[in-house]
Amino acid sequence: MTAPNRQVSYPYMNEETGGIYADSGNLVTDGAGNLTCLQATMQSVVGGVANGGATSLAQSITTSGTISNGNNRVYRILAGATASNLTLTKGTTDGQDLTIVNVAATNAIITGNVSPTSTVVASGAAAFEWDAGTTLWYHKV
Repeated sequence: MTAPNRQVSYPYMNEETGGIYADSGNLVTDGAGNLTCLQATMQSVVGGVANGGATSLAQSITTSGTISNGNNRVYRILAGATASNLTLTKGTTDGQDLTIVNVAATNAIITGNVSPTSTVVASGAAAFEWDAGTTLWYHKV
C-alpha cells in the first residue's frame, strides 16, 4: 500500500484495498493480510507474536514433572495417571499468556511457579498469565 498523498497523523484506510497506513508509515497493511512493521517490535502485539502458537503433540507428563511450554501460547499435556506436583517453566515476558490443555483422561495438578495451585482437569484447559514482578503464573478465570 502506498502512503496517502498528504501527511496524516491518524490511521489512513485505503478504501479500494482495505489496507491501513498508520504511525507515519511504520505500520502498513496491504488489505490482503500482509503486515509491514518498520520500526516497532512485535513482542507486545496481541499478547506477543514472539510467544509462538500451539504445540501439535502433547507432552507426556508424570508426577513431579516440568511442563516445558517452549514459549508457546497453547501447550498440550498428556498425564498417563493423575500427575501432581507439576511445575510450569518460567515465562519470558511480563503479561505472557499460556493455556495448558490436558488431553488425558486424568487430572494434572500444577504447584510450581503458579499461584494458587491449579488443577487442569481431565480433557480440560486452564489459562495462565505470567507476572515478571512476582515470577509466577497466575490462573486466569
